[in-house]
Amino acid sequence: MINDQGSCTRFSCVGNFEEEGMAIIAKQGFPDHLSLSEREVGNAQQSITYPKMIDCVCVTGYSPAGLLGTHISPGENEAELQETLRLLSMGGGKACTAWTLVGHFTKHLGNTRVAWWNTREKIAKALRASIGKGAVVELFDSGAMYAVPYGLGFDIVVSREPPNLKVLCRMSGSKYKDDPLVPVTGAARRI
Repeated sequence: MINDQGSCTRFSCVGNFEEEGMAIIAKQGFPDHLSLSEREVGNAQQSITYPKMIDCVCVTGYSPAGLLGTHISPGENEAELQETLRLLSMGGGKACTAWTLVGHFTKHLGNTRVAWWNTREKIAKALRASIGKGAVVELFDSGAMYAVPYGLGFDIVVSREPPNLKVLCRMSGSKYKDDPLVPVTGAARRI
């Protein structure tokens, strides 16, 4: 968690919210590197990996003290998305000066069940309302990467490269775990 002075403490909130049998989980601690699966929120000092991204969106906030992220499934309902945004806020979201969202937005937006989360602009508006109006929000639409067979999807890795975030990827699965990370294909767009 990033405190009022902008320094990091632990992600201290407990976010285990259940509706329709699914939970939003706040991972504890402040490791150098963190992996966040669907419906997880957490902090890391240097990088966050979002495994098996197909039609999910990963959301990563940057502050001078560290990273804050979540892995959002298009299957999340309104209450789950609200809880995710609440956990981002509690986890230090208001201290983040920039947010990077990465995903296959055509698939994600086509499959989402939440009206206030069904366009890129509405997603940015919801983030700003929850975690700070002044933050820069940048989208990487990774849809072009899916032109080739993608099996289990892609592992997206977002790392701190002050004053920005670096976004890399590789194919998911044990067969590819040692492959080098490459830049995400797709143009970044500020909204």
